[in-house]
Amino acid sequence: MALLILFSQSVLLWMVKRGDRKLYTDNRRHADLVYDTLMDMIFNGELKPGDRLPTIPLAQKIGVSRTPVLEALKIMQNEGIVVFKSSNGAWLINPTVQEINDLYVVRANLERLALSITFDLITSPIIIELKKYIDLEQEYCETGEKKLAIKAGLDFHRILGQSCPNRYLANCIENAISTTYAYLLLYESKNTIARKLSPSAHEKLVELLLQKNKTEALNIIYENIIN
Repeated sequence: MALLILFSQSVLLWMVKRGDRKLYTDNRRHADLVYDTLMDMIFNGELKPGDRLPTIPLAQKIGVSRTPVLEALKIMQNEGIVVFKSSNGAWLINPTVQEINDLYVVRANLERLALSITFDLITSPIIIELKKYIDLEQEYCETGEKKLAIKAGLDFHRILGQSCPNRYLANCIENAISTTYAYLLLYESKNTIARKLSPSAHEKLVELLLQKNKTEALNIIYENIIN
């Protein structure tokens, strides 16, 4: 009898844990959906720089509970896209021209440093991935799919950043790229503070990587981001 009770308790505990995992997985999936939806709303101009992001109306609009909205907003906060004001909820950033320029300066220096560390570790599979995003960026530029072109261009830089063995540096680059993506979505549609897409510069960088020309490669990645 005692064994039966123990077995029943174990099964019940397993079912509870399984349910918790399912709930966590569902919330995670919903948070990703909310994140993507909010990014689309930014790009389409539904959300503008400095707008307040009330959780309940957003949850109702997207069709989810309040929890994944909060999770998505926290992700965006970590990426520098959203700020939380005490007792006043979440707000979309409203960066100045100086703040945007500062981000590009930081990114340029971080990515140049990362490439200097990673240069001799770049393998053929990494080159293949880089070329894939160059092709995607070029394709989206030609078809006028601006948002996808922006993402492909930044994913090119993500691949290089993720290749860096210094995880602290790689994480800093990832956050800076995510914030860059938000800045471009905020301003590209209005053609105000937008950076030009440059698949040709990415092609040149890959050529230099294949040629093992480290000095020029470091110059190109810096200038590509700054300019």
